[in-house]
Amino acid sequence: FGRERAMTFDLGLRRREGAVRYEIAAYMNRYDGYIYLAPTGRTAGDEEALPVFEFSQRDARFHGFEASLERSVPLAGGVLTFGAMADYVRGRLAGSGDLPRIPPLRAGIRLRFERGALGLAIAAQHAFSQRDLAQAERPTDGYTMLNADASCTVERGGQRWLLFLRGNNLLDDDARQHTSPLKDELPLPGRAVAAGVRLE
Repeated sequence: FGRERAMTFDLGLRRREGAVRYEIAAYMNRYDGYIYLAPTGRTAGDEEALPVFEFSQRDARFHGFEASLERSVPLAGGVLTFGAMADYVRGRLAGSGDLPRIPPLRAGIRLRFERGALGLAIAAQHAFSQRDLAQAERPTDGYTMLNADASCTVERGGQRWLLFLRGNNLLDDDARQHTSPLKDELPLPGRAVAAGVRLE
């Protein structure tokens, strides 16, 4: 491969006004000789037909944005924090064609309540379907990840105990990351619940 060169342009705004904080950034990247991993449409393997990928090099262009918002308000003797986020990127080869393994648009919200030693949180993030595809690439359906956790901190005799309960992918959604070369064979983990105690 030849040398990969990039010229990037970023514009961002970050501001905090009392209990409100927000950030937004937009970017545009131009690559000369971008090196990327692309599907070939072929498979290999004696017992399992695994997809074959190869590295390629071409000029490419990226553009996208990232945004987040957070606001805290007092509630029932504690603090309730609301958060929202979104991000998007589009990657294209110079001339024509989409780049492979580009993540789709994502958006999410999060609520967290803290009161003394108690903490409660719930978060949902939706990844939209990806239909901007490279040659020999397969589309990926959207999915929603719903996570929640509860924690309590107890201090005794100079020691700090943290008790927690966490749940991931509570909707048990069939979540497949478009950025994974093995997305068709390996989805993200399904519903999982964990409880534990940590001593500091």
